[in-house]
Amino acid sequence: MKDKYQSLEAVVRQLFASVVWSHKIQCKQADIYKNRYNTLNVVNIIASAITTAGILSVIFADPMWLKVASVIFSFATTAINAFLKTFDLSSLEKEHMKTANALWDIRERLLILLIQIGVGEKAYDDLLAEYQSVQQDLKNIYDNSPTTLDKAVAMARKALKDDGDYTYTDEEIDSFLPPMCRKSS
Repeated sequence: MKDKYQSLEAVVRQLFASVVWSHKIQCKQADIYKNRYNTLNVVNIIASAITTAGILSVIFADPMWLKVASVIFSFATTAINAFLKTFDLSSLEKEHMKTANALWDIRERLLILLIQIGVGEKAYDDLLAEYQSVQQDLKNIYDNSPTTLDKAVAMARKALKDDGDYTYTDEEIDSFLPPMCRKSS
């Protein structure tokens, strides 16, 4: 029979990887909402400025195309404002970041648990109890987490697999540490 510590380590490692993915997906979903919000705000500002300029121009000139353009841009401004009122993208972004931050905490707890399992100084039952506590906290986070889009999953996949997020060379880590804590001197 496999050593129970190895079995627990395997389960914790699997959960750790899952949490890393979930964290990144929530971050990417927050990025999607932030980018949409920023884009819509810029378009809204431009449409408002064009509407104002068009209305002012109608006072001094009376071409029909200017009136039509002013109406179109005025409609666009109204539609964007209605969209932003209906879908509070800023709040959605904050919800996803709140979930991502909670997942980050779980990730760190799992990392500490992996270290404790590897060191082997704690009793198995204590380690198992800590795992179960982390797992229950994670369930609560997942139960209350906002849904994500497939686009966020694809963005997370690219960030983690292709771009190497969360992976660092020893030299990169050393560059953040004071000289006495570096691996290479």
